[in-house]
Amino acid sequence: MPNKWRPTSKLDPAFDMMAAIRPTLQKALINQFSPQALGKRGLNVLTQYLELFADLPKEIRRGIQTFRAGNLRVRIDPSQLENLQRPLTRASNRLAMWAITSALILGISIIVASGKGASLGGGDLYKSFGIGAVIGGVFTLFSIWRDKS
Repeated sequence: MPNKWRPTSKLDPAFDMMAAIRPTLQKALINQFSPQALGKRGLNVLTQYLELFADLPKEIRRGIQTFRAGNLRVRIDPSQLENLQRPLTRASNRLAMWAITSALILGISIIVASGKGASLGGGDLYKSFGIGAVIGGVFTLFSIWRDKS
């Protein structure tokens, strides 16, 4: 049995989707941003803030009393510290690598500004700094890319 269904024969090329959904969109926008809807949402927010401010002096007083009595306790969950250690270690390693890379770039700029092609042990110092800066930058970018995946 041949397939007679053709998608192009079922669609109306003159159909204007915006004209079709405009009344629904207008009604939704009017309902959402009408003065009554805005007033109702504003009243809800105001009520929540009034409840918060009504309890605030009592909570502050209780906190001060706890502090004065010496009953203030700080609880540290070691499992949370372990979760924090890895990102902090990565961040500090990246900062150190960027500092080294920045120093190499600064060294290159000083050499270029002086106009002297300084050498160290028979090798061009300019090239050494440049290679070091490129390797440091690539390493840091690779470590960032590795963490994203």
